[in-house]
Amino acid sequence: IEYEGLTKLTRAPSQIRNERFLSFVYTKPGIIAAIVSACGTGKTEILKELIRHWKENYGGVDGRIIDLVHLNSIKDSHQIRLAILEWRFSNKDDGARLKYNNAISICLDSILRIELEDITPASLLIMDEFEAQLAHIAKGGTFGGKLAKAQAHLAAIMERILATGGSIVILEDDLTDISIDGILDLTNRKYPLELIRNDFQAFRWKMNVGSKDYEGFISAMMGRIANGENIFMPVTSQRDGEAIHLYILERLPHLKDFIVRIDSDTTVDCKEILANPNEYLKAH
Repeated sequence: IEYEGLTKLTRAPSQIRNERFLSFVYTKPGIIAAIVSACGTGKTEILKELIRHWKENYGGVDGRIIDLVHLNSIKDSHQIRLAILEWRFSNKDDGARLKYNNAISICLDSILRIELEDITPASLLIMDEFEAQLAHIAKGGTFGGKLAKAQAHLAAIMERILATGGSIVILEDDLTDISIDGILDLTNRKYPLELIRNDFQAFRWKMNVGSKDYEGFISAMMGRIANGENIFMPVTSQRDGEAIHLYILERLPHLKDFIVRIDSDTTVDCKEILANPNEYLKAH
């Protein structure tokens, strides 16, 4: 989907690659490293090596690793794949504070829990799916009346990290100029940004974009299903998924055995499917 002026990346990259799977990427103290590479090219995997390299060369035993994410599912994945602790909060016990842990994975909604004085020199901040995080901190989401405070605190965290010999790493499938401007503005344009762009184009789904209302969209989808097309539909909530599932079954009951709904109330192994959705869809 392309909106003029919103999906372009015109900034000249520091590195250009064309790799099916990203090879080693590293960062240095006092800089922002922006990694742009298509989904499925191994961005999460190279983070493990990047963290190891940072600890060995810059962070030592005192530098903190802060993995900032916008979804619990990403936090859970990084906790396993990056061997980063999950930060659980308790009103009675502050033992999970950054002060007592060298590495944490924390949701953006909890950013106000991070104490600036707990951020030691040579710390590393990682922000995967950066554009989604930037949109979340810009629009508010679940911050409520604390949005302005959260925005200021994120900027303060970034400033402390960069000013004390640390680094910030942002990752995205399709980074845009808006996001580059966003991270530069958050850091008052005081620090250099190195852009690593991987031009390898992984498989992309065919996407049809329409401007119909909800009923019109559902009607068009039903027409495609009736014509025998295979449909893969992400939804914004389990409730929406259940409603659409029921809607289809009521009108096309003969498809009962051909519809797979994937959520916490089904017996389908979601993790297995999401690990390789293309293969699963071929088989169904």
